[in-house]
Amino acid sequence: MRKTLAIVTSLAFFVTNAVMPVFAAHQIVHFANQVMQSSSAALAPVPAPLAPPDSKSKSRPKQTPTPVPPCSAGTFTFSGNSSTDGSDGNIRTFSSGSVNVHVSAFSVKKNNLNFETSFLGLYPQGLGVTDRGEGNGNNNRHRVDNIGDRVNIVLFEFSQPVIPDKVFLNDVGADGDIAVIIGNANDPYNNHLTLNGFMLTGADIDEGGGSPRVADINPGQRSGNWMVLIPRLLESNDEFKINNLQFTCSAPTPTPTPTP
Repeated sequence: MRKTLAIVTSLAFFVTNAVMPVFAAHQIVHFANQVMQSSSAALAPVPAPLAPPDSKSKSRPKQTPTPVPPCSAGTFTFSGNSSTDGSDGNIRTFSSGSVNVHVSAFSVKKNNLNFETSFLGLYPQGLGVTDRGEGNGNNNRHRVDNIGDRVNIVLFEFSQPVIPDKVFLNDVGADGDIAVIIGNANDPYNNHLTLNGFMLTGADIDEGGGSPRVADINPGQRSGNWMVLIPRLLESNDEFKINNLQFTCSAPTPTPTPTP
């Protein structure tokens, strides 16, 4: 044992002074352990360092993301029998073919332009809004309107980009002028947007009278994955329900042909 320790001591001195530039510290310890475990005084050769594991053989297979179904033109129909008031900020979901949409309601106060969540109702004539200043929404106060101290706002968040085309306005009051804004965001269907003033800029205006009508809301055929529909700003006699929304789809981007 003393002989073995002497060998280890000599080896440590030799390695420290002569071989240190070549061997790393962990190799010295490994080498000494090999000598201590030997049953004879003969030095065992230093084993070759282990090869790193084959990263390719143990790598996890790449998961292919679920492809989004191709868009197909269609119509969202809004009809139901909800109460005229409920939890502010509720979200309703509708589907048409391969496209889904989340719909929610907000309002903006006319005196200070503060945004608030509102209750989105669903009635036989279509979608309506009861804001925080309209009590329980009775006496037709559950329509989408700009009457009183607030302007109601309806937000549509689509599961993929579409081209909103037309809406059918039902249960129209004295007037039915509307403004529509279409935009794009990072997956608003799964990342609910918080309404702000920027989202109300660049509106298309569609004017109408006091009768149910189909409104052409997107003459420029713009594509987007969110849309805001509001009664016309700076007025106070527009009120209606949104019975349906027609949409089309953007032409798919062609796959580039490889250059030979």
